[in-house]
Amino acid sequence: MKYRLSPIPSESTLADQVAALLRHRSTGNGLFGSKLHWEHLQVMHAELCGEPGGDPGFAFDAGLLDRLLPGALYVRILRLDIDRQAVSLWTGRSRRLRHVP
Repeated sequence: MKYRLSPIPSESTLADQVAALLRHRSTGNGLFGSKLHWEHLQVMHAELCGEPGGDPGFAFDAGLLDRLLPGALYVRILRLDIDRQAVSLWTGRSRRLRHVP
């Protein structure tokens, strides 16, 4: 299930939207969880660096995320089998699935 804040003013910045998410979607003891895909990082990189969109490459600076989520802990999952990842991505998108129990 996707969570959306409504309404998010169109003139709000990425930092404004993240702050609103943290306020409205954190648990009572302050925990917030999110799943980010590479395409999300591309958009965030472009906005935070004031650069045109596109792939920032594998040298993505995690310090950029620290500006939005100071003190956050990260788990990076890298799938080395690119063929299986491609099939998984295609299956998920074609069936509109993100997780199969």
